[in-house]
Amino acid sequence: MYNEYDMFLKIAHRGASKQEPENTLRSFRRALALNVSMIECDAHLCKTGELVVMHDNTVNRTTNGKGKIYKKTFKELKKLDDGKGEHIPKLQDVIELIDRKIRLNIELKGKGTGWAVAMMLQMYYGMGWRHGDFVVSSFSRRELRKFRKIDTRTPVGYLIYINIFGSLHFAKKINAYSINLNSNYVKKRFVDRAHKKGLKVYVYTVNTKEDAQKMKELGVDGVFSDCPEEI
Repeated sequence: MYNEYDMFLKIAHRGASKQEPENTLRSFRRALALNVSMIECDAHLCKTGELVVMHDNTVNRTTNGKGKIYKKTFKELKKLDDGKGEHIPKLQDVIELIDRKIRLNIELKGKGTGWAVAMMLQMYYGMGWRHGDFVVSSFSRRELRKFRKIDTRTPVGYLIYINIFGSLHFAKKINAYSINLNSNYVKKRFVDRAHKKGLKVYVYTVNTKEDAQKMKELGVDGVFSDCPEEI
């Protein structure tokens, strides 16, 4: 079982995505074998309504297919090679693979995912899972608002690239747990301001031990990494 009081979180970004095909069950299995605090994955809705785990809004970069996810049925997506013989998984498959061994950060990527993920998590809470088993994050204010209309208790992370105007205000408005920003734009002043507002600060994407140490010295609470075993 994960330690929910970890002081500095090491978060496996799309699983162990440097060694394995990102956002695949193979990648998540490898991440589970590492000493990580959390695993992050991405969620899209496909044409037939299933929540599938993939970062881009097209299948072009990571599979042997082409086209937008929302225009493809799950049956069509399942036929694609996602690398090393892996296939695009459903979000439900990822949740059940991880099975509360560590926390799962689900990033809302496509339109409608806020509502869909909120409804899926309610099913798991009804089966005895805890709200602390998940974190839901997104760059999309719209999808975070939609998620919060249904689910007011699951920890939420607001993703930003840089400290845009009003980002801390919005994070507090939706009762966010954390604010997550690009490691190239982290400033100690911002970290301190976020902490004063009761927000955790996580940064992406940190792939060396040296960079992880720099982030720790700036006071951030954790890092997303493609190669968590190296940091």
